Amino acid sequence: MTPLDPGTDDGKVAPGTLNAKLKRPPRSKKPSLSVIRAVFRATGGIVTSAADKMGVDDSTVNRWIREDPRVAELWQESRDRVVDLAESVLIKGLKNGNITCAIFVCKTIGHKRGWVENHHREVEAPARDMEAENRTLRNLWDNPQAREHINKALALSYRPAPRPASESEKVN
Repeated sequence: MTPLDPGTDDGKVAPGTLNAKLKRPPRSKKPSLSVIRAVFRATGGIVTSAADKMGVDDSTVNRWIREDPRVAELWQESRDRVVDLAESVLIKGLKNGNITCAIFVCKTIGHKRGWVENHHREVEAPARDMEAENRTLRNLWDNPQAREHINKALALSYRPAPRPASESEKVN
């Protein structure tokens, strides 16, 4: 494909440059933001398609998105337009009585109203050896250091709410 904005890059590598020594082509010149916007809109922000239209590798477009906030904003804007288009098709389907569209909307937007699939699975818990657990707890309680740690943990986890002061305790 022909690049939309080839710039001055003719694909030749100047002798003695780092690119010549590494035998790799020089970086492609980034097109103007208006060109990038038009390409992103035309491709729906699909990076590989946009790269093909601009005559660069998809890693180059990804780098532009990552390194230039303006390009990232244009890319996100194009992706948002795709979602807007999908939503408009969904709305048309709903208006035409498409049951699949209705179910999709109910399961996604209507989940707060209870329109969710039940993915609940019953799992049988393994049997517990209560006698062994009781022995472990008794052994811990018999150890003075362990008992001290347990009491500290209980004290930290239970802090009663302060009671309101009675009339006689109030200071003027």
